[in-house]
Amino acid sequence: MNAKQKWLEGRQAGVGSSDSPVLALGEVFKKTPVDVYISKKRTVKPEDAEESDNPHLRRGKVYEPLAAALYEQQTGIKVYAPETDEERFGPYQVWDPDSPMFADFDGFCEDGWVLEIKSPMQRVADSFKASGIRDYYMIQSQHLAHVANVCPLPFLGADAEKWIGKVKGTRVVIYECENVALQIVELPIDKDIVDAIRRNAIKFWGESVVVNLPPAPTRYEQPPESKEKTKSKYTQMEGEAWQRAVDAYKLAKEREAGAKVAIDSAKKMIIGVLKEAKIEAVQIGRHKFLNRLVAGRKSFSKSLLQADFPDLDLTKYEVQGAGYVQFNYYGPKDRMKAEGDDESTIVTVQSELEEFAGKEWTIEEGVETFDELRSRADLYAAMLEMELGEVRTAIEAAAEAVTRKLG
Repeated sequence: MNAKQKWLEGRQAGVGSSDSPVLALGEVFKKTPVDVYISKKRTVKPEDAEESDNPHLRRGKVYEPLAAALYEQQTGIKVYAPETDEERFGPYQVWDPDSPMFADFDGFCEDGWVLEIKSPMQRVADSFKASGIRDYYMIQSQHLAHVANVCPLPFLGADAEKWIGKVKGTRVVIYECENVALQIVELPIDKDIVDAIRRNAIKFWGESVVVNLPPAPTRYEQPPESKEKTKSKYTQMEGEAWQRAVDAYKLAKEREAGAKVAIDSAKKMIIGVLKEAKIEAVQIGRHKFLNRLVAGRKSFSKSLLQADFPDLDLTKYEVQGAGYVQFNYYGPKDRMKAEGDDESTIVTVQSELEEFAGKEWTIEEGVETFDELRSRADLYAAMLEMELGEVRTAIEAAAEAVTRKLG
């Protein structure tokens, strides 16, 4: 039996940090307490220990070590994190001696904070900026902090018992892969939430797993609202003046999207004419167009310079740029409505379908997203009385991708 199979079997012997949110919330990512019960009762097979095709697991395996190293570099705080599968499937799995709870740690900071690393798609990372940490991650983080607070941490070696009763909480590090940037949220340990999580774990284990009785498909005890959720930098506002301002901005963004499609189309026509004429620059009346390949801008690589001169203090050569006003918009997931004869909406759906067919996703996300895109495309086509044309081709490509990936 290899280390991963033994690790998977170990996970069946208790309630992990990914199980607690399901018990508390009733359903998470289409997983219910009944699913958690089944996962504890099934037999682990050798093939279960083989590399998973789940893209989220692959992202985590690739990006977690990078995120931990980047966090350590940016903060100067030493991080204890698994460097091999043997470590991840060994000393970084820790058990609460007084309850069925256990935790698999992404890392632990030398100043007493658990490190929980997330590497979601960029749209999900953006949602954290707008709405804060989700309930799922809030409960998971409190679960992790509790286990670290009551257990020796074997990966700390001689200091294994140093933080018993002193753990401060969990630092959630959201790694934006596309931007190579970190969002860091500190969630101090909350006794009231932890107590609710422990009661759920003890009840689930004693009243279901031990006696072979599947739980009711409903939530257990709902933990109290986290104090951290009230610390959002966004102030909720209502009123006619605010709504008019938002509606005006949304309308402008919709028109901007339509204009961008038109500009891109016209640009392709100009480039086509220039290439056909085999020239780079042309003047038509008072209008001038230029289309040529320009060499990229040369710059110094800070990382390469630091690699060759590790003792060189580069901070004294850094220049602080002028401050600027940051304006961002994070809207809801609903898409712009089809109005009049605006073709930009149907073009947007087409591009999303084409992008969808080439993306990695879980089965649940894929089916849900595809159904949404297909419904929108069909609805807009009916409303606008347009032939689907290339949009139909995009739908068929997405459908083929779903069929292929679902087997």
